[in-house]
Amino acid sequence: MSTSRPRPPGPSSATSCALPRTRFSAPFARRSRSAPGPPMPAIPARCSRCAPPRPPQFRPGRVARPASSPAAEPATRASHSGRPLDPAVRPGRPTRTRPHGPIRAIQAGARCGHANLYPRSIGRRIGSARARGHDLAQIGAHPCAVRSKQVRPMAWIASLTRMSEGELDRLIKRIAAILLVGTFVFVGFYVFDRFRMPAPSMVDQTIASLEAAVREDPSDISSRGQLADAYVVAERYEDAIAQYDAILATGKSDELAHFGRARANQQMGNLDAAKGDYQAVVDIAKEGEMAHVDPTLNAAFYGLGQIALQQGKPADAAQYLAAAVAIKRSDADALNLLGTAYVQSGEPAKAIEPLRSAIAFVPIGWSEPYLTLAQAYADTGDADRAEWAAAMADLSEERYEAATSRLEAILDGPAALEATIGLALVSEVQGKATDAADWYRKALVIDPDNASALLGFSRVSLPDETSGAGQGDAE
Repeated sequence: MSTSRPRPPGPSSATSCALPRTRFSAPFARRSRSAPGPPMPAIPARCSRCAPPRPPQFRPGRVARPASSPAAEPATRASHSGRPLDPAVRPGRPTRTRPHGPIRAIQAGARCGHANLYPRSIGRRIGSARARGHDLAQIGAHPCAVRSKQVRPMAWIASLTRMSEGELDRLIKRIAAILLVGTFVFVGFYVFDRFRMPAPSMVDQTIASLEAAVREDPSDISSRGQLADAYVVAERYEDAIAQYDAILATGKSDELAHFGRARANQQMGNLDAAKGDYQAVVDIAKEGEMAHVDPTLNAAFYGLGQIALQQGKPADAAQYLAAAVAIKRSDADALNLLGTAYVQSGEPAKAIEPLRSAIAFVPIGWSEPYLTLAQAYADTGDADRAEWAAAMADLSEERYEAATSRLEAILDGPAALEATIGLALVSEVQGKATDAADWYRKALVIDPDNASALLGFSRVSLPDETSGAGQGDAE
């Protein structure tokens, strides 16, 4: 006994489809799997891609609903197999008016006769149809259907040729915007990844450690004094003065505290306060056993001389600076200021010796002593040596041509020795060792015992030449 569903009556000859009733053409048609069907007829060469679009048909998946009345909506629509819809037999069943996608591909390939290129699923259906005895000579997978499943390589590039100019402009702008945003993101990430906070300087690290030590033990005078000195180095003069005041309040380390506070006040421009602190250092240290070599006392006298010059008291400055030079005779700064004090006080003859001593210790690199010496020589009436001092000031300020021309102009005068040594220094500074050695030899001819010439010749000559230079010149 058959349990199959009752089927609606077959369509009439006027409404039957031209395709045979197989499962390739009518998905809901039933037939025996053993009985081969007739061959599929050749269909004209046309498909959805090769031919103009077909008129609209009933969309797949449309559910056939029963009409309100037989007179209002008769069931006259037909499915793809040609059978009329009968809602009473199969109520609510979706009705497809077109075959499935792979079947349409087979039919399309048969219509337009393209090459036999098809995916595996279509191949299985073609093999099944061939097993039923259908004539598949003209059936092949349609490349248009394959394109619907597979994206052609570089198809998007080919689509650019079909875009309008406005669409291309918008596409280019979008790509540029994406690249710009990506660039900003990359740069931001790179900067964020590479950024490192700068490490504190050694002075800041020292100050931080000393501040912690003072907080831990406020009575630690040594740490507080070191902290005050570090503040002076960091140019935090007010903080330094506060620390020095705290030290002086304890009555300990008065000399160093007064000296440190004097430096801080001098840097801040508080000259009177600085002078008082320097004088306090002098009063404390001048009675000491090592006063004649005390560097703190030497620095205090030097500070008092500086303040006296700034206040327009060159005579007092000369006294303080002479005391500083008496403690340290190689103090070129004190010698320079002493000569300046003598010149300002109207005693240029006394200024020549300390100024020449200063430039003997530091012959090049600073022009102040040479300028003061040129003024002292000019005030004493020695024009050649005044010209020599001015030429050496040009050398210190790297005006080599001016210095050379000035020195060569006085080679035959009373300042010939100074001019010769000056020309040797010009050549030495410019890296002309051979010329410098020649000028030093000429200076030694004039004065074989001149210390500046001997020292300069030793710098620019070989050891064997240095050993024989004095003997040859002496002969």
